[in-house]
Amino acid sequence: MNFDHIQGLQSHSTTNFYHIQHKSQLEKYTELRAGIKQLYKSPSVKQINVVFDFLGGFHEELKKDLRNLTNTDKELTFLIERCQKWIICQNANIVKTFYEYT
Repeated sequence: MNFDHIQGLQSHSTTNFYHIQHKSQLEKYTELRAGIKQLYKSPSVKQINVVFDFLGGFHEELKKDLRNLTNTDKELTFLIERCQKWIICQNANIVKTFYEYT
């Protein structure tokens, strides 16, 4: 399967979804961040919320956050494309399973 055409897939609904999920995840993982800070005696913990929509779309903020972890654009593109491929394959399996039962 060739997924080259989905690399930059992004929609307006993805932007709204990202902001809702981002706020939810910040609140949800407050205790986890505190525990990691205490465990590793680190003054700061960077949280990156990885949010993709059903078709593999993502918010530009994800690229900015992941850029802090990677050294090159090639690595960044690889990470995002792998996530998108996984999402689309999972969604295809769900549809296939649903189709087989109907």
